[in-house]
Amino acid sequence: MQRWRMTTGDLLDTQRHQATAIVSTAEVAPNSSRRAHRRLSLALVGTDAAVIATSSLLAYAIRTQLSALEGLGALAAELPVVAAVLPLWLSILAALGCYRTQYLTSGSEGIRRFAAASMGGLLALGFVSFLLNLQLSRLYVALTFLFVLGLGTAGRVTVRSWLSRQRAAGRFTRNVVLAGLDDDSRRLIRTLRESPQCGYRIVAVVDDDTASGEPALPGLPVVGGVNEAPTVAATHGADLVIVAPTGTRPGSLRQLTVQLQDSGLDVAVAPSLYETVLRRVAVETAANVPLLHVNQVRLTTGKALAKRLLDVTAGGALLMALSPVMLAAAVAVRLDSPGPALFRQTRVGRNGRELTLLKFRTMDVGADDRLQEVADLNEAGHHFFKIRQDPRVTRVGRVLRRWSVDETPQLLNVLRGELSLVGPRPPLPREVARYHPWHHQRLRVKPGVTGIWQVSGRAHVPFDEAVRMDVFYIENWSLGYDLLLLAKTVRAVLRCDGAY
Repeated sequence: MQRWRMTTGDLLDTQRHQATAIVSTAEVAPNSSRRAHRRLSLALVGTDAAVIATSSLLAYAIRTQLSALEGLGALAAELPVVAAVLPLWLSILAALGCYRTQYLTSGSEGIRRFAAASMGGLLALGFVSFLLNLQLSRLYVALTFLFVLGLGTAGRVTVRSWLSRQRAAGRFTRNVVLAGLDDDSRRLIRTLRESPQCGYRIVAVVDDDTASGEPALPGLPVVGGVNEAPTVAATHGADLVIVAPTGTRPGSLRQLTVQLQDSGLDVAVAPSLYETVLRRVAVETAANVPLLHVNQVRLTTGKALAKRLLDVTAGGALLMALSPVMLAAAVAVRLDSPGPALFRQTRVGRNGRELTLLKFRTMDVGADDRLQEVADLNEAGHHFFKIRQDPRVTRVGRVLRRWSVDETPQLLNVLRGELSLVGPRPPLPREVARYHPWHHQRLRVKPGVTGIWQVSGRAHVPFDEAVRMDVFYIENWSLGYDLLLLAKTVRAVLRCDGAY
């Protein structure tokens, strides 16, 4: 049977709905889960109301330097302003989707929406001031905004953490039917299984090219064709169907979407991580023909300077803090086996330029010459070379690798501008020689000491998945994202995740 080719209409539909894809409909949950999500949203409305009122009164108290004795009476006079502003501010929060469950768990997107709504709240405050002919000081307005933003953000971070724990325990989850089966959809199933905090549970799979009863993954058989998705969803108590585009017939996405929505089901499209280009398209109409322009990913001068500043400051601080550990490691390497303490290796950096990577030596001298002897022991596939019990590794080397101490000399590469603290790992020239064309996307930026796939399983991540993660990082870079990955790296190192 012919697999999927995305038509222009399908691609436009996919682009329009991408913002409402997997995470877009989490507020619509079946039965008790729907009621639980509604109660959570109402509780958050109440919390925001308390935050706005408290922030306004606190800002007024600070602005007027109220004493403890006169405070209550003076604050009572401020209550009409709070009563007038509160419904407007809450309405702006609701209009920007701040009470939709998907934005409570989407990290930075939820915070951005809350910050934007808080700016709208300032406009509401100004509007009330105009109607009531009030003379509000700039300090009062600024303090109110800062208090709301700080307390509200802290509250959302707390709610997100609590909701993730609840979902990991099986509450606040949605039953999902997956339509279409291929490598990408299998990867999606595994990812959602490994990330229960996302709140999605795949309960059934439908596919036109796989016989009913055959397993999509262990414990999850295919139960019918794609057109049977509405019936399957009703049988399994699901209200969401995630469509894997490569698992549907040519041009059928729109028809399938209408069929599912007419059945009262929510629909999400899960494009391949490799197809993240869909995030960067701009639509132009020429002679009634829609054209999709793919925007290039560029790190602006300001962002590049911010990233370099982080590298220099954090890299320098880490180098000073870890210098005693590095000195001890160097001495241990020299005492454990003959040869230098440092190992220098040629790697490929940004735009294919080569660099000399520094590491503490963890193998016997001449280990590269013995590569063919241990080639059959490789556990990481064609593009990576990883052996859990590599006979070439020294006793001290095993300890250094387990705790990632062998990587610390790369801080010198960072200070020299050859590496960044966060970025795709620099590959070996022989690895680049085996790259498929799309793999070269990971060479568009400066490589890093750590990166997104290192904190997602490290040595356990398949190569193609690692490249997809690197591309996602490149296309979604922010300073906050780097800080998050650095924090996750510390946790991964302390837990020795995937290190050997």
